Amino acid sequence: MEAYTSFLRGQHLIKKRTGDDMFQALSEFRHAVSLDPSFAEAHVGVANGYSLLANYGYRNIEEVGPLAAASIEQALALKPDLGEAWAARGLLEELRGASPEQTLPLLEKAVALNPNDAQSLAWMANDYAAQGQYEERYAILEKAYSLDPLSPIILFNMADAAHILGLDQDAQRLADELESLMPNQGAPFRLRARLAWRDADFVAETRWYHRAVTKDPGSIPALISLSDKAADYGALDAAERYARQARDINPTSTRALEHLAYAMIFQDRTEEARKLLEQGQRLYPEDKLLLSLEADLAYLEGNYDRTLATLETAFPELFTEPPGIQDGTNIWWAHNVAWMYRAEGQDDKSDAVIAAVEKFVEPRLSYYPKTSVDWLAARTAAVRGDREAMVRHLRNMVRTGEQFGAFLRDPMFLQYAEDPDVASVFDEMRAADRKAREELTAEGIF
Repeated sequence: MEAYTSFLRGQHLIKKRTGDDMFQALSEFRHAVSLDPSFAEAHVGVANGYSLLANYGYRNIEEVGPLAAASIEQALALKPDLGEAWAARGLLEELRGASPEQTLPLLEKAVALNPNDAQSLAWMANDYAAQGQYEERYAILEKAYSLDPLSPIILFNMADAAHILGLDQDAQRLADELESLMPNQGAPFRLRARLAWRDADFVAETRWYHRAVTKDPGSIPALISLSDKAADYGALDAAERYARQARDINPTSTRALEHLAYAMIFQDRTEEARKLLEQGQRLYPEDKLLLSLEADLAYLEGNYDRTLATLETAFPELFTEPPGIQDGTNIWWAHNVAWMYRAEGQDDKSDAVIAAVEKFVEPRLSYYPKTSVDWLAARTAAVRGDREAMVRHLRNMVRTGEQFGAFLRDPMFLQYAEDPDVASVFDEMRAADRKAREELTAEGIF
């Protein structure tokens, strides 16, 4: 009974997804296993505790992945048909870099074995979203919500799914439910930040992340997001400060290291950033974030051969035929890879990457911010050397928002900096960022 009670405590805590709660949940699950080594569900709890701590940046997957894998194997040895164990394997493989096409069968097996496990359903729904199947995701989350309407993480994902489909009133209602459930924690405000991001209201997004940190100063996801926002607005001291706060919580966090390094690079402290990268790579030589940072250092220096070689190690799928595109860092790099190919006269390869991006993005546009159509079109125009189209799409972005740091630092765009029309739109972008930066600084956020 004591083991089962610890297991239930862990189940309750882990749904909140705060650092303190996930660490405590892991402790509860490990206690349950110590009392009853044959408790397969508790072994799954241990695995998910490790995996989710990595997913949210409190531990690195290279560090805890083997521990999670061992707990999953123990659970399956005890109960081969335990659906939750197959779901845990799906989560772990995703964190290790597997594609949704690879992890979805594991999650579908989990749900087939236990159709009433809300967490397995929610993770399966996320894989549908990763494939651009947003209506399917929402339907699955509706079932998960009906099974566990008080789960904070299901409320979070359900609100996000509703917003993608344009169900704004439902999204706000679910956001309100989450805030009433956890009024003094960061998750409700990280959710509101995500909804603001999709509406391309980046100033509001930044405010919500700051509110999340105010509620939960130990929230690595919120701190990393604030560092990212500050860097894009040009508030580089704030970007460094927030990244250091995240790194203080987890000194080996590669996410925090990456953002701290970028804050240094943008302050022309490249050698400091390089030393930081080397420290991280001694611990985690195959970490994709660190390899991406290594590639970016080479890219900003104009060493495109080294950039491409490093990216091929980090994201080999970008270099297959046809190129494989994924959300996150991969899709950010895709246009730059296409541009470097074109600079080398490899137009066929460049066109193949752009075609792959367009095919990937088409069913997913509702997921991205409202400015994404112009964002993507401006990058494609820059790759193809279509200056007029690039300027047109950049001006459209200026009319609808701000946050242009990534454009203003990218060699792909800087090649046009002497062009009067491009210089004019760059000035507009800098002015928009400056206005937002001053506003957020006056509020004590930057």
